[in-house]
Amino acid sequence: MLKPASSTGKDAEKAKDQVTPLAARLMGIYTFMAGIIRIYASFRPEDPSLYQLGIWTHLVAGAHFTSELLVFKTINFSGPQVFPFLAAYGGATWMFLQWSHYVQ
Repeated sequence: MLKPASSTGKDAEKAKDQVTPLAARLMGIYTFMAGIIRIYASFRPEDPSLYQLGIWTHLVAGAHFTSELLVFKTINFSGPQVFPFLAAYGGATWMFLQWSHYVQ
């Protein structure tokens, strides 16, 4: 059974100063914009420009998560933190491998 994360855990103090309302809004807007681009790309996969933008949304997300892991050290590569990496790099890899099938 899942339980909510504790705000008194060992990482709470480390992350407390990093999540500001501005950071939360920026991440929300980025996620919303990436979603819009991906929806447009999914409805017109034969359009090379939209398809490339879809790939780029995955790569930018992957770069963001990688920088959090390697540069800022705010996440560990374990447990639930693995899924964003799988979605970002898996999506980009899949789209790249399927390029010739969709883009004419």
